[in-house]
Amino acid sequence: MSIKIQTLEGEIFDLPADYIIESTKTNPVFTPKGSQTVPISFPPTGKNKRLTGNAHRIDKADRPEATIKVLVESGPVQQAGLLAIQSASGSLISANIGWDESEMYASMKKTMLPNIPDLPVYSADGATLDEKREQILSHLKDVMNGQIPADYAIFPLILKKETAGENDREYLEIINDTFISTNEEFGEILPSNGSIGGFRAKEHRIINRVYDSEVIPFDVPQCYGMSPFLYVSKVLELIFKSYGFSLENNPFCDHPQLSKLVVLNNTMDAVITGNIFYRDLMPDVSVEEFLNALKNKFGLTYFVNSNTRSVRFSFMRDMFDPNNRDELDLTKYKTDHPTITYRENRQLKLVPNNEIEGAETKSEFYEDFLADYGHQFKDEYLNFEADTRYTLLFLVWNRRYASYRSDLPSPGNFSYLSSDFFGWDKKDKLPYEEITFTDLNLPMFSEDRFEVAYPSMSNYTVLMYLVDYKHKHSDASVSGKSVSVSAATAKLAFAFAWGKSDMESSSAYTLYNYSYASQDNRNWNGELMTDSAGRRYDISLNIQHEDGLFNRFWKQYDAWLRHSGHEVDITIKMSEFELSKIRADRKIMIDNQLYLLEEMRYQMGNSVKPVELKLRAIRLYEPYNLETEQAIASYSPQKYYWRGESVKNPDTEKYLTDQGMLIWIDFFIEGYRSFDEDARSSMIIFPPTEKQYQNQETFVLRYQYEVRWRQNGLDQSSTVTQTVTYYPTQIT
Repeated sequence: MSIKIQTLEGEIFDLPADYIIESTKTNPVFTPKGSQTVPISFPPTGKNKRLTGNAHRIDKADRPEATIKVLVESGPVQQAGLLAIQSASGSLISANIGWDESEMYASMKKTMLPNIPDLPVYSADGATLDEKREQILSHLKDVMNGQIPADYAIFPLILKKETAGENDREYLEIINDTFISTNEEFGEILPSNGSIGGFRAKEHRIINRVYDSEVIPFDVPQCYGMSPFLYVSKVLELIFKSYGFSLENNPFCDHPQLSKLVVLNNTMDAVITGNIFYRDLMPDVSVEEFLNALKNKFGLTYFVNSNTRSVRFSFMRDMFDPNNRDELDLTKYKTDHPTITYRENRQLKLVPNNEIEGAETKSEFYEDFLADYGHQFKDEYLNFEADTRYTLLFLVWNRRYASYRSDLPSPGNFSYLSSDFFGWDKKDKLPYEEITFTDLNLPMFSEDRFEVAYPSMSNYTVLMYLVDYKHKHSDASVSGKSVSVSAATAKLAFAFAWGKSDMESSSAYTLYNYSYASQDNRNWNGELMTDSAGRRYDISLNIQHEDGLFNRFWKQYDAWLRHSGHEVDITIKMSEFELSKIRADRKIMIDNQLYLLEEMRYQMGNSVKPVELKLRAIRLYEPYNLETEQAIASYSPQKYYWRGESVKNPDTEKYLTDQGMLIWIDFFIEGYRSFDEDARSSMIIFPPTEKQYQNQETFVLRYQYEVRWRQNGLDQSSTVTQTVTYYPTQIT
């Protein structure tokens, strides 16, 4: 069987009649290097020297091309690849050829997402800039209201949070900001009819911005402060289209929740030209970094077929699930008994990126955090009534764990304990395979700009992407002088774009809805979300919960690391045409055992030599107990509280009944050198444990203070000792 190697222009290299190429194909799940040949050699004919750019000549003024696109034919099989010259002399030319995904790896490492060639541009209609801006506003409003399909979504996002002024007032830099009350927009109370508020950028306006520690009013044009966010499904399509590949499947199009996933940007002036340049909507990461982030987060792996110029996506959870059956049986092709190499078992560790302010956690891992607080938290939603018996809370609307700051709980009187962005580590006595997420976890911000005047309007929860903003199409000036605008990096972050927040029940006559986004499957009030048919959305970008990334995408791989993965070497006899049908993401069966392909070594042009396969077993070997090994940690509602009974000596109530004046001084807790609010609170907020309740353990705090009053025109004083005894009591 003869082999042909030809360029895309159709020129064929000179090869001997019995030429053989020894090739290796690898699975990108196990190795990132891609499939490639072992080194090959060309005879130094004049034609071969010319086709390789006369690489053998040391007196050349220019460097030969690093790679040459070629098509290799072996009988009925064709494979496209990149030929890379390794060395050249007057007597020998050495090279190798990269197949499939290796053809793309070379470019993906150095190409930034905003620099992908030929990215689309949406151009608004209109003869003037004002007309184009009006049309862009109308278009984006239709997108926000779900009235037209688009490659992007739009919702409010906080880019910067600063304090300035005498009262340390907080100033927010919000992209895609919308009106939140009808009273605010129209100056009078009007029914909102459940609609979404209009864009604040709909007209020329003044925004206050902190510059050089001072609050400066900036005059900004219509459309400033707006930028849509591209769907991940579209970014994947654009990436591979730029390399000339189509997508066989796109899970971020087909899945009911993943289809809502967008990638964020921070371009404040993205649409002021009346155009939407897709390059301005891209994060500042390379193509390789973006695809690796999706692999780390979801176990998403892509498989390239250079012959059909197509890409297929597979989730590792499906590939490593023994119960997900779509295997290719190769039993009849085996030529010998397999050789088994037993590998060391490992465990999976997932490490989140919590660098954004507000994303930090009290402990690195969830189990440790819950253990510190007795696994007791009560879910609290917006506008709840404080129950003084509950002292540890999970504030579901902004996804933060909190405690009351004192023994006098009230709805706003919390101390935040931690965000909900914990890592995964079961800390079993096994080596680790560690996966570090590069995309950002984003905390939620509860909108309170109108909380004083309109308490019902504090219900807005918005993601905080605190990376600062950047300009692409405009400059800024202060007092007539140009000032630099931060070229802040658009770090990689994802969010689910849910659309209208559906807040009509809150205050429908004064409150607009808004376009809502989150990194989990909870709505603006923290309630789990369902689709129109009542089916629950079940993916959170957090790691540790039932709907978290470990349970939804990584537990099958973790089980494989712990209890499988033995290497199996075996030889088979197949034609090159049959070999071309083997897919790296499809399971292989031999003698009723399931495997994944790790590596395939074969000779093109030689149908006699058997094919060498390196496989990985995927069956789970006993003993194992995945329920324990992969248990999802959770908290329970608080069952007990500390009921206090107070005794004062002397009783100060008599001074009040005598209409005296109380003045507390020299206040302290016995056992502490000085008054320490944190220490006092920490003793009170921890709920009683089950053991403390069963044993009816109590603890006592003693306070001593001086009371002063005026009686019959004379100043009086007395030292009071107050003893509070706390009893563990069941909440009923």
